[in-house]
Amino acid sequence: MRHVVVTLAVLAASAAHGADVRIVPLGDSITQGNDTYNSWRRQFWFKVAGSNPESYTFDVDMVGSQDVQFGGGPPPDDDFDKDNEGHWGWSILDVIESDNLPVWLGGYTPDVALVHLGTNGSDTGETKRDQMGTLVSQLRADNPNVIVFIAIPGSDWGSVGELGQLLPQFGVDTTTAQSPVFIVDMLTGWIYHPDDPDTDTQDWVHPNLQGEEKIATWWYDALRQEALFIVNVRAEPSGASVTVDGMASAGMRTVTGLLNRPIVLEAPAAQEVGGAAYAFDSWSDGGARVREYLPTGDVTLTATYVLVDSVLTVTASPAAGGTVTPSGSGAYSVGAVVSVSAAPASGYLFLCWSGDLDSLDADETVTMDTSLAITAVFGLPADDADADGISNEDELARGLHPGDADSDGDGMADGWEDANLLDPGDPADATLDPDLDAASNVEEFVRGTDPHVYDEPPVSAGEGGLSCVAGGASPPSIILAVLLAAALRRVRG
Repeated sequence: MRHVVVTLAVLAASAAHGADVRIVPLGDSITQGNDTYNSWRRQFWFKVAGSNPESYTFDVDMVGSQDVQFGGGPPPDDDFDKDNEGHWGWSILDVIESDNLPVWLGGYTPDVALVHLGTNGSDTGETKRDQMGTLVSQLRADNPNVIVFIAIPGSDWGSVGELGQLLPQFGVDTTTAQSPVFIVDMLTGWIYHPDDPDTDTQDWVHPNLQGEEKIATWWYDALRQEALFIVNVRAEPSGASVTVDGMASAGMRTVTGLLNRPIVLEAPAAQEVGGAAYAFDSWSDGGARVREYLPTGDVTLTATYVLVDSVLTVTASPAAGGTVTPSGSGAYSVGAVVSVSAAPASGYLFLCWSGDLDSLDADETVTMDTSLAITAVFGLPADDADADGISNEDELARGLHPGDADSDGDGMADGWEDANLLDPGDPADATLDPDLDAASNVEEFVRGTDPHVYDEPPVSAGEGGLSCVAGGASPPSIILAVLLAAALRRVRG
């Protein structure tokens, strides 16, 4: 067997089912900013929006209960996602008391929290640490899987410095596999003296443009290293597809992933590419063909396919209407005979097989002389799947084809035949002429005339142009046809 390789360059985990990663910037004035400086949020936004080494735009949504700066106005540069939970002058205690944070979280549920707090408040470092523990608990009460990043503030004096010394161990004690806590050092390399020519602050505390860039970079680098990843998906040969988080893609696809969100990977059991049939062989890491994959860093996964004789694809329509066996795609040798079956869900009827199999039998067999794609069609009893004027239930009861408006293939719609006392299951009535007007039933159908009412013969062309049949007594056959048509109309109604 010839092997073909399908490569998935997974540079990280994907966001579940393509959902945006919701990030809340949670802090004080350093996070909120005012009408004279943007805060680090603007530079951070540009990094996740594409100004990064990968030039990749992450599927990220900044969240918070407000989108304004201190004072209620916009930032100096109004060109980024401004939602935030920065509160000027607030301490950790201010955030957690009176259920402030739980109330805010009622309007959104973050996947990631970037916490920059601790510079305000007169509590001791140990008290601030304990308050931080309450804050983490409140975040987890809203989302048990939240990923929390906590900054060591850029100050080493007083209780702020004490808190910074306690936070590394706090992270160790607080982190869990389900909701990890990461401590980000924003003190080392931070120059807070405003008179220093290389200062990162305007006034000892609030960052200048250089300081905003530093904080944004520290946040971004920590996220990229620990939690925020990229998944590049590429299939070979060209035209082959692999499904990631429910979306099938041929060629390159890139999605955003998060540490504790699984990527749902599905390599089709078989597929056709360029007219040739291929079957799944293995993943490079030995994983199952369909699975949830939790990466811990950058990785390349390879799905290997082998060339086979033919592919059978079996689907249900609608998906809720019933089940099919086998389901999906499978590889078979040429000439193999495969049994297929369809079972309707409660309230539905099996109507027919469509595609490369036309049958009213729910249990069938197909011979794999080539690749085939078939669909089991289900429908509600009172519906009319083929729009021929006869319900699904009635068509099945009468042996008609609920998926074909012309069950007997005689050129006349089932519903029209029914309405005109013809047999939708008998093709022989197409050529009959019950009203003896020289127009067969199928011709009457095409013209839209009544097959039981005599119609004048079509006009013919002569030297003087178009002419009609001369007046006078009607032939006995015409009289008989008219009388018969009148009798039929009385019978009908």
